[in-house]
Amino acid sequence: MTRYTNLDGTTPDKGLGDLIRWQLNRKKDTSNFTTPVRENDGAALRSEDPSLTWIGHATYALRLAKKMIVTDPVWSERVGPQRRKAKPGVALEAMPTIDVVTVSHTHFDHLDMPTLRRIGKEPLYVVPKDVGDLLSDFPRVVEGAEVPRG
Repeated sequence: MTRYTNLDGTTPDKGLGDLIRWQLNRKKDTSNFTTPVRENDGAALRSEDPSLTWIGHATYALRLAKKMIVTDPVWSERVGPQRRKAKPGVALEAMPTIDVVTVSHTHFDHLDMPTLRRIGKEPLYVVPKDVGDLLSDFPRVVEGAEVPRG
C-alpha cells in the first residue's frame, strides 16, 4: 500500500484508518450553505490602482505598485481528492498578466502544479526553503531561507 505523500516528500502521521474514522464521525453540514458568489470580470485587477481580490481558499490576487501578485494560486476544479465548492472569484483567463506568484507551503491546496503550469514561466515565483526543486522547470524561482525560530 502506498502512503499519501505531500509534494515536499513528507508524510502525515495518520493512516487510512484515521481518515475513514474521521469521515464517519465528523458532523455533516446540514445547513445547505452555498458560498456567496459575486460575478467579477477582473476589471479592477487590470487597473493599476491597488486592490485585493479573493479568488478562493488561500488564493488572493493583489495589485500593488502596479504589479500583479498572486498567493497560493489554485484555479483547478479539483485539488487532490477534493472538488472545488465554488468557482474562482475571477477566472484565470480574465486575470491580467501575473508578475509574482507566492507559494506558502507544499500542500496540494496551496501548491497546485496544474495551475502553475497554466500561469506559465514568466512570473517570478517566490517559494519557501526546499520548495524550489519542485519548480525546476520554472526559470524565475526565488527560494526563501530558513527563518530562525525563538
